[in-house]
Amino acid sequence: MTKTNVERTLETLVEFADIQRQNLAKMSDAIDVLTIQMGVMSEGLVRLTNIVERQEARLDGVTVAIERTNVAIQQQSASIDGHLRVAEQQSASITELSKLVASQAAMVARLFERLAA
Repeated sequence: MTKTNVERTLETLVEFADIQRQNLAKMSDAIDVLTIQMGVMSEGLVRLTNIVERQEARLDGVTVAIERTNVAIQQQSASIDGHLRVAEQQSASITELSKLVASQAAMVARLFERLAA
């Protein structure tokens, strides 16, 4: 017996509905997998955010340490500059004293010459 157009159409519709149901089931499975993957990715992002926050805190600590070190270096530089100025003054004083000693030595030599004469 031949099928009528309505029967064939109904069979086609039933087959189409079955295919759509299978496609929906596959899509549902894919959505479940995506949901799991999104959850894993979200957890990863939270861990990454925590790591970044800890690194920022460490960087802040290092920055403070660097600033303190810079201040200490500036203080040491100022102290060294002060010592250099004192050394320069002492050098000038030694030069003057050397001139004075040379002058006195010349004077003593002249006095010996006069006493010897």
